[in-house]
Amino acid sequence: LSGQCPDKQFLWHRIIYLRDSTTVLPKEQLAELLRYLEEMKNCPYQNDSTHALLLQRTGWLFSTQKEFIKAINLTRESIGLIYNNLSKTSVNYYHVIKSYNNLRIFYDSIGQFRLAEQAMDSCIAIGLKLHRGYEYSLTLLPGRTYSYLESGDYYKCIQFSNLGEILSRSEAAYSHFLYYYIIWKINSFILLNKFNEAEELLKNTITEYLQSKDKVFLGVFYGLLARISEEKGDEKNALAYLDKCIHFNGLAKNQNGCAEALNNIGYNLY
Repeated sequence: LSGQCPDKQFLWHRIIYLRDSTTVLPKEQLAELLRYLEEMKNCPYQNDSTHALLLQRTGWLFSTQKEFIKAINLTRESIGLIYNNLSKTSVNYYHVIKSYNNLRIFYDSIGQFRLAEQAMDSCIAIGLKLHRGYEYSLTLLPGRTYSYLESGDYYKCIQFSNLGEILSRSEAAYSHFLYYYIIWKINSFILLNKFNEAEELLKNTITEYLQSKDKVFLGVFYGLLARISEEKGDEKNALAYLDKCIHFNGLAKNQNGCAEALNNIGYNLY
């Protein structure tokens, strides 16, 4: 059947089979999918989700051979195909979530970090918009939120932290990120000199956290309260909070947290 259009249903299942195969080598898969891409030119059903998946998967296989430019071009072609045919019922917008995640990996692999961040933002935004693909978007959201804190974009960090907090409370599989988002938001408030907002959020968080009978984050929370007290010139409360910070970090076996608190007592207070 060389040169003819592959059956649509067969092609879809064949792509999935090859993707999940542990016996067919990536190089062999790539050779087969490239043949289907050539044959796709004769297909009346091209420019649909099957075609987009074929492009996406072929791009990924090129990345396994370290041919990242080809991987990027094919992945961008897959995304473009979907955007150019969104009005068709045969096109599934959901597929671009994984494609943007793949792009993020490819750009990062060639050192194009700004483009990798843009691809990550698109993956997150579309995943949240469609309420699908959380295995990509909600997995990337914590790292992206923290990157805004590191880069000094504190308002963006607060915005992403708010979003992450809501999703962590509604999506049980990602609930373990909840207090990281709150900690990043509090740090952003402190760095913006919004000490009252930071303190109010911290005290409310500690009250909520104590109800869970968990103690892992208590050292971090009291360390942040100490920092706020230091900024306000309240050395007495700062010292009391740092003592609690050391105590609870010790219970959690967080030696770095204990050391940081002792340094703060020595350099910032005494």
